[in-house]
Amino acid sequence: MHREYFHLDKISNRQTLGELWDGTKVSLIDCNLPPIPDRGPKGFLANIFPHLTVLGRSHFDVAKAKVAVVHWQLPDLHKVFYDFDAFGSSLEPKQFISEIVAEMERFTGRKIAVGNNPVVQYFTGNNSVITCATDWGEFEIRHVIGQSFGGPAGVSLNNKMWANLRFDPPILLNEAILRANRLSHFIGLVVGRPQNTEEWRIETDEGPEGDSLKVIPSLPERHEWDSGQINPGPSDMLLDGLHRQEEFSSVLRHWVATHAELTMARNRLWDSFKKQNYFDADRIIAAANLFDTIPDKFFPGGPELGDDLRSAIQNAEELFKPLTPSTEQETILRELRRVKRHTLRTKVKHWAKDIIDQKYGAYQELSFVIDRAVKCRNFFVHGGEAEFDYESELGLLAFLVRTFEFCYVVPEFLRAGWSTKLHGQIHPFGEYAFGYDQNLKKLKSRL
Repeated sequence: MHREYFHLDKISNRQTLGELWDGTKVSLIDCNLPPIPDRGPKGFLANIFPHLTVLGRSHFDVAKAKVAVVHWQLPDLHKVFYDFDAFGSSLEPKQFISEIVAEMERFTGRKIAVGNNPVVQYFTGNNSVITCATDWGEFEIRHVIGQSFGGPAGVSLNNKMWANLRFDPPILLNEAILRANRLSHFIGLVVGRPQNTEEWRIETDEGPEGDSLKVIPSLPERHEWDSGQINPGPSDMLLDGLHRQEEFSSVLRHWVATHAELTMARNRLWDSFKKQNYFDADRIIAAANLFDTIPDKFFPGGPELGDDLRSAIQNAEELFKPLTPSTEQETILRELRRVKRHTLRTKVKHWAKDIIDQKYGAYQELSFVIDRAVKCRNFFVHGGEAEFDYESELGLLAFLVRTFEFCYVVPEFLRAGWSTKLHGQIHPFGEYAFGYDQNLKKLKSRL
């Protein structure tokens, strides 16, 4: 509120800077502002909606400051980077307790009694778990330790894993958050379920190194995990970020390097994958359309057509071109041209060629399953005759949706150097691989 009339539309860079009673600096970023403030009994006031709120010991001025490092916390990082031996308890604490207590006695100047049941717990001290250079910046996973020094109430040693992305040179705040969110989607694919960012922090190019500001999105990306779903374990991950770091880094670098060209396809993939165990017509359309949004450069040439078929297409074009222009004539010519280009069916099979050729496990008749998935998608887009009752056979509908997702992600990972087989059954792709033969048999029985 302000006693005098003010113009919100003239606020520079759509940001508002302020300070809380405890001295915390507040920066409201990307504000939605009403053009005219309301008038109250004591002055003029307006409600401001910020998309991002930044809190800390200093302001974040979007006109001056840029982001050098973004830190964020995801709930399943410790499963992808399963650093089991980083923390532990001594099995023979009596061997060490005397030396530890003696050091504390020298520090405090007090005599400390040692009993018969000492406990010695430890952290190995390796805070950095993995570091990987990517086109978006240096990606790192770190242990962030919280501890108390003890007392009559006990002692604690807690840990949270954080993801860090360091930029050289620093970049704009919105771009930093966008890149981190895309990496969260990648981690979600590796884990098998979408991730909710539990906390955001940034370091700027103006503040001292290590001095972070807290970022609070007003509209955070939130996902509800399926109730009753068994939590995935380390063996269910598509990638082992700790013991197979080179493989993880290779796949991550490939994913980042190709993201600019495949952004639309990845977005459609995520639109499907984030729905978890909810399957409907909209989902299979999204899962299928991701292949239609892949640029043509990834599908060189055209479909394999015999000489007789190519000749027939050419003759048909020569027959229809001279006809009087009409909607029907244009439609027929367009369809004849489409036959010479890759269709959705041929795109999926081209992308998943290594799996169809059984270079990654035995997925018999995958080409047949892809045909069924494409026909299912076509039914929900164009209508016509369904091959079976998709609404009553939700298990088979889920199988066809997963076929599109599986046939996109697995070839991507394979081309990036992935060699890990699908062991666990909790990850959607592990479940797909485990039940493939049974679902194939069931699919055939319904046709």
